[in-house]
Amino acid sequence: MKRFTLMLALTGGLLTAAAAATAPEWMYVTPRKTDTYYYRVAQSVAATQEEALKKAFAMAIYESAFAVGVAVDMQTLEKMSADSAFVSLSKFVSIPINLVCRFVEELAPRGYRAYVLCQVATDPKVKPAYKTFNCLFSKEE
Repeated sequence: MKRFTLMLALTGGLLTAAAAATAPEWMYVTPRKTDTYYYRVAQSVAATQEEALKKAFAMAIYESAFAVGVAVDMQTLEKMSADSAFVSLSKFVSIPINLVCRFVEELAPRGYRAYVLCQVATDPKVKPAYKTFNCLFSKEE
């Protein structure tokens, strides 16, 4: 019984390591910011892939709003389109945000964890000149 438990533990470790090897680099090393925008990685867990992605994008917006001192309702954000380029947080504040990469992993026994990489304007009043980001090689082009 002890051998079986040890073998299960080792196998689980190998599977986790294998899953980590397929994850994109941007999940662990956030790309460098530019003069007009920075990168933000956000994650979320949900029952479906689509819902996990929507919630992860909402979390990216929520964290970006918090960074500029704007309080927002998370439930309202989750109802937004998952690819908005210009998010209006209030009557007075809008944040340019660009969803550039997605990564979803299946969780055992059920559910999904989604990660998103977004380009977020450093100054909400200035629309940045976003560059194309290669998600496979984790670099700007």
